[in-house]
Amino acid sequence: MNFPRWTRRDKRPAFLKVRSSAGLIVTTCSFAIFTDIFLYGVIVPILPFSFEERVGISPDRVQYWVSIALAVFGAALLAGSPVWGYLADRNHNRKIPMLIGLVVLCGATVFLCVGRTLALFMVGRALQGISAALTWTVGLALVVDTVDKEHIGKAMGWISTACSLGILVAPLLGGVVYGKGGYYSVFAMCFGLLAVDIALRLAIIEVKDAKAWLDRTVTTPSADPESVVEGAIESKTEINEGTPVQTADDQAKEVSDPSRSPIKTLVKLLKQPRFLAALWGTFVQALINTALESTLPLFTHEIFGWDSIGAGLIFLPLILPSFLGPVVGMIGDRYGPKWLASFGFLFATPFVVCLMFVDENTIQDKILLCGLLAGVGITMACIFGPLMAEITWAVQGEDGTGGAGQIAQAKHKLDAFHTQFDTELLSNLRQALIIMGQQHIDELLERYLGLLDEYTQLRQTLSQLQSGVYQNIARANFSGERGMRYGQDHYDERMQAIRLLSIGQNEHQSPVFSLFNTPEEEEEKGKGKEEGEGEEQSKSSTTEELKRGPKSETKEEKPAEKKRKNKNPLHWFGLFAPMGLRTAQTQSIKAVEDVIPRLVSINAEMLDVEIEVRRARKRRAKAEMAEKKTGQATTDVQSQSPALEAS
Repeated sequence: MNFPRWTRRDKRPAFLKVRSSAGLIVTTCSFAIFTDIFLYGVIVPILPFSFEERVGISPDRVQYWVSIALAVFGAALLAGSPVWGYLADRNHNRKIPMLIGLVVLCGATVFLCVGRTLALFMVGRALQGISAALTWTVGLALVVDTVDKEHIGKAMGWISTACSLGILVAPLLGGVVYGKGGYYSVFAMCFGLLAVDIALRLAIIEVKDAKAWLDRTVTTPSADPESVVEGAIESKTEINEGTPVQTADDQAKEVSDPSRSPIKTLVKLLKQPRFLAALWGTFVQALINTALESTLPLFTHEIFGWDSIGAGLIFLPLILPSFLGPVVGMIGDRYGPKWLASFGFLFATPFVVCLMFVDENTIQDKILLCGLLAGVGITMACIFGPLMAEITWAVQGEDGTGGAGQIAQAKHKLDAFHTQFDTELLSNLRQALIIMGQQHIDELLERYLGLLDEYTQLRQTLSQLQSGVYQNIARANFSGERGMRYGQDHYDERMQAIRLLSIGQNEHQSPVFSLFNTPEEEEEKGKGKEEGEGEEQSKSSTTEELKRGPKSETKEEKPAEKKRKNKNPLHWFGLFAPMGLRTAQTQSIKAVEDVIPRLVSINAEMLDVEIEVRRARKRRAKAEMAEKKTGQATTDVQSQSPALEAS
């Protein structure tokens, strides 16, 4: 299916280079989307007043019919998008559908301008939805055809700015112009905007049509050498400017073959988590915008008593952040859209939730409302452009051809295409598994090297501590009293454990060893603290308690002191133990409490990492073997296909 061409074939169009440039095409598509959204939102603040004054609806039913009008637009947009998307995939001409959508939009504006019944209002809103579906699908396809993949995010940033600007400026200007000039002044502004949009859509020339003219200029036999050189230079300039071009034959081959089913393509797209996440994000963003558009005018009228001018001006805090669209798009091109969109949704949540606290007609609540709306505007600017670019990249990654072939017909027969597509899909999946497996192995090896470095340092520290312990014991034996020896052979049964071993797990499910005091040791420490506190409290106690205190304390403290003394081995050798023996004890405690548990834990974690590395390498080897077999099978099929086609 091809739309008719209304351009002259015998004469080269004027200003061909400018009219086919990526800048003008992106500007035209952005302005088309801005116009479409502007005409959709310009009547949002005046709908409650126009329904009461022009249609005669009772005030208690106004909110209901405002919601119905918004729902009619959404239903028409939902129903028209698949149809126009299907036609856009089967036709490589983008300009004619854009003009058709503009005609439909003009008709919708006329219905809304002259309508004095609910039926005409609903028909106008439905036509607006149909026009929006056409403009969005064909306009974005035209942008994708024109802009190279590396600058998709930046182009979507401009479209995001136009979209946000249309959403936010339309209610603002609609309310102000309606309050100052009346109902028809609003639509006079709309028709003026449509005139500019018509001029822009008629002015653009698609890149493939411009390339055909340039090729004709270069290959025409009767052309003089200067024109040939000029055409070649212009063609080279177009390519250097980053505008991907396709010949007319390639484009026709890409879209003329109706063998590929759009339903299957859509199903494959809907199976992509990346594509579904972007669609869900777009739905949530549209939900927030629609909620604000449908409730803010009535809310400000009921709470603050504002008229249509105030209802329009309240959208001003949402407008200014929309100019961040190109900057956000460039950041998305460089770092990816995931973090930008996640940041937008994460920080939009508190701003949207806190709108519930605006419930009184005070200056504080008015300032709070403006601040919250500004926060919502900033977060929405970080969402729309990256999500549009993510959808484009997801579709390009699914089909792999770019431009008009994103959801287009195949180039080969149905069976051959599906065989090749499934093979490429499995190959890409295996390649992704190989890459992910290698990344996982690299992470494990990096973690292993870090553990090995710490393990080496701990072993060195333990060796130094153990050497120090033996040296200090030797010094103690040399300087000690005659007949007194210090060492493990001279300990007796008085030795008791004052530390217990605990084995847990870390975040990697590896065992972790640690030491802690025995319950008796903890009780003794607690008693020491209680005794210190008891001394302060005893000053205010009675005389009888003071008399009984020393007797009872001496009886109770002696066994405890004796018990504590027996637990320290140094006390077995008297009060004046050699300094070397004390130093050896300090080093031993440090080795047992700090170094050895950490050393054993790292050793166990290193063993687990070694096992994970071996498993990851086995999975990578299996994926590489499967990829190798698939590549050989694909080569055999491709070598046999020419013979089959010839036969």
